[in-house]
Amino acid sequence: MVRRSSLVVTKAGNVGVERNIMSKKKADAIVTELKKKVVETCRAVYTSGLTGKRAGNISTRIPNRDQMIITPSHYGHNKTEVGDLLVVNFDGSLASGTRPPSSENRMHLAVYKARPDVGAVIHTHSAYACVLAVNRMSIPPFIDEMVPFLGGEIAIADYGMPGSDELAANAVKGLGDRSAVLLANHGVLCTGKNLEKALEAAEIAEHTAKVYVTALTIGKPILLPDDAVDLQKSAYGFLRDSAD
Repeated sequence: MVRRSSLVVTKAGNVGVERNIMSKKKADAIVTELKKKVVETCRAVYTSGLTGKRAGNISTRIPNRDQMIITPSHYGHNKTEVGDLLVVNFDGSLASGTRPPSSENRMHLAVYKARPDVGAVIHTHSAYACVLAVNRMSIPPFIDEMVPFLGGEIAIADYGMPGSDELAANAVKGLGDRSAVLLANHGVLCTGKNLEKALEAAEIAEHTAKVYVTALTIGKPILLPDDAVDLQKSAYGFLRDSAD
């Protein structure tokens, strides 16, 4: 009876170990897949002209962990590979990686902590967004796609030194529950449920900035009616939280 009981315990222990191994392999596979998507996004922001080779940064939240994957500091988006990416804990410590993480990792972490709905953050120095950022001009809701896809106004966050806690706090405050915010004298930060949606937000934010700057050269843009904004904001909540 003792031997049989010991055998049962041993089998149960082996099953537990096997499950843990399988669980770790699955978790590692998810992280690897997310890293591949970050690399794809690096190529996309560079080839689309949203940012220069070394400007800006990209991150994604790791599901069910207080961790994010983020691009390395001052490293070309055109040559970033899976092995160059960093995993950073939500307390700011480095979990894995050999390169230094982006100097703006505090800003990314602050967004994830404040916004549980956000799964990815993209910060770029796209040209027209920067034109408005250096003039410290927000973009009011003047064109339809702004509201359902970005949540309405693209506010201008107060200035903070790059990489500082002040910039991180200002970005979160300026972002609110929307998907884009201009960073004074710096650039633009965009968010999404995943990397695909964050990239879409970055593209729409830059297009919106371009239209707004151009419209200002020939007149004063007419804002959307308040009732249209209110109606479209309900669509934003649905689009923001949907997986596609």
